[in-house]
Amino acid sequence: MPIKVDNLSKRSGNQWLFRDVSFDVADGEVFAIFGPNGSGKRELLKEVSNDSPFGGSKASLIARLFRPETVAGAMIFDRSRINSAKGPLFLDSPFNGLDSTERKDLAESLKNRTEPVIFTTTSFDDVLLADRAAILANGYIQQVGTSRELYHEPANRLVASLTGRCNLIEARRLTSSKADLPEFQTIAGEHRLFTQRTELRGLGAINSNAFLAIRPEQVVLSFGASFPEDNLLKGTIADINFNGPSTYVTLDCSGLTLEAMVTRLIGLNPGDECMVGMPPDRIRVLAD
Repeated sequence: MPIKVDNLSKRSGNQWLFRDVSFDVADGEVFAIFGPNGSGKRELLKEVSNDSPFGGSKASLIARLFRPETVAGAMIFDRSRINSAKGPLFLDSPFNGLDSTERKDLAESLKNRTEPVIFTTTSFDDVLLADRAAILANGYIQQVGTSRELYHEPANRLVASLTGRCNLIEARRLTSSKADLPEFQTIAGEHRLFTQRTELRGLGAINSNAFLAIRPEQVVLSFGASFPEDNLLKGTIADINFNGPSTYVTLDCSGLTLEAMVTRLIGLNPGDECMVGMPPDRIRVLAD
């Protein structure tokens, strides 16, 4: 039985925990409620499960699908009970405390079900295991979509920052709404940047500040031939951070700080100069 949530709100005393929450979960869909600590995810899960025909009391299926044992304070799932459970599943932080093998096993168990599954998480890595997710923050659902949509098409600055590392650049729009490619001037460094085509309502007012978003892996470091249309800036390597299969490079572009991700970094050191490219079609305009 699909689950439909329509304008659900809840308050505790004089404080709203969440307001006007709406989403739907289809049969066989694994759906994540994702957000920072204290955002109201658990309370929302309880309300949704309580409204479900299978929910019963507010304890519903949340507690009954876990063993009582804990590891470092995290509840450990009982896969056999999950496989045999009837109706929709409502799981509170089910991936906490699991190693990579256990995470994979649990994800497979959830995806093999024919009923809806809703789980909460504070980790975007867990969202990657779901079919879709709702981001709950500041009392509202900020965006609903697949992990790819949330990562590459964030609705606002908050979503961009919650879904992974991101360069958020404050800038002022220079071009009119009729321009083929919008042009902005960064507040830090006063660089002129072209961005991807954006609907007028997403650009903000002319000469008003907006934020430009580009992920570190979309920033290109160049030491040879390059393409001027890629918003080339001259940068100096300020810091290098090894992160397993990737390395994050912090760059100072005349006062504008950027982060680039590379898979290999050979012969580069802090203080070295390079060209930094940001292709316009990779820069998303966030008017808020």
